[in-house]
Amino acid sequence: MGVNIEAKAFFSSHFDMQGGITLQSSRYKKAEQWSDNPDVPAEKKMFRTPDIYGYLTANWEITHHLSATLNATGTGPMTVQHMEGSGTDVDLAVRTQSFFDASIKLTYNFRLFNRVNLDLSAGVSNIFNSYQNDFDLGPTRDSGYIYGPALPRCINAGVSISL
Repeated sequence: MGVNIEAKAFFSSHFDMQGGITLQSSRYKKAEQWSDNPDVPAEKKMFRTPDIYGYLTANWEITHHLSATLNATGTGPMTVQHMEGSGTDVDLAVRTQSFFDASIKLTYNFRLFNRVNLDLSAGVSNIFNSYQNDFDLGPTRDSGYIYGPALPRCINAGVSISL
């Protein structure tokens, strides 16, 4: 069960924002045995389903040729499976930390030959370098024990040509 609320606002023809938040409760009616080890307790909470999640996107046309985009997501704590291996001696249901991930991109548009657009862009993804800090290592690692933002902080650039 849950609720999702989203909104979009146009503050001017040059600036808009969109955001949303999801509040949910993902539970089984009765606790499910998820491990082959009978000593590991069953879980009622569904794995990899945070109870709270939100996002925000803002677009700003700074000038006729220059624009900026900001994207942000927040993910609340969730329960994930950590199977026996290099990080643990038994299967565990681990409660993760919350994550906040933000990215920004600037784009400059050049009009070429009255018909061709050349866009140059640069940005930073995962500005705050939010990531999982307890990865398993070695040959006995649990390769499924991955959560949080997919990439570390990245600086990126791009070129786009359109007619």
